[in-house]
Amino acid sequence: MTAADRPGGLTAMAVINAVLSCLYAIASLASLMTLLVVHPQPGDAPGAHPAGTVTVTPAAGTSTTDPDGPGADSVQADAPHPHHFRHHGPVSRTEQALGLVKCVLCAVLLAISAVGYLRLQRLNGRYVGSLYALVAMLFFVAEHHLSHQPLAITGLIALIYPVLTLVYVNTTFRGDLVQ
Repeated sequence: MTAADRPGGLTAMAVINAVLSCLYAIASLASLMTLLVVHPQPGDAPGAHPAGTVTVTPAAGTSTTDPDGPGADSVQADAPHPHHFRHHGPVSRTEQALGLVKCVLCAVLLAISAVGYLRLQRLNGRYVGSLYALVAMLFFVAEHHLSHQPLAITGLIALIYPVLTLVYVNTTFRGDLVQ
């Protein structure tokens, strides 16, 4: 089957899967580094953090003023910059490991399904694409359960592509993924 015979929507999904696979691979490396490298904060007594947790805080030495405003050169080590990410509470090693497993698994499943979409394969396209969607949704639920944070609309955005993938490969493109 040639590229002209392949539906454009399936080709678009293959490209999106390839891009997301690369992003998940980069996130896997970042998750691995976070899991392996845990630095205590300045002033912490030995053993100050509970076993298996690390507190995410803004970098020391960041400016507390508007970067474009007057006094942009003043630096205070203890005050966070208003534009830095703030995490509420400790991140457990379990959550870090779960994030790493999610990133690696999703990267592999997305890459395999991208090739399957391009080759119009039932196993690598439809089944692996569906497996990616189910795994992504399962990890979403697990991460939400572990975080003990209320569900926000921004969190639901992470479910859009897996749900669309599940719907499209099992309905719209079901007849195209037959090899």
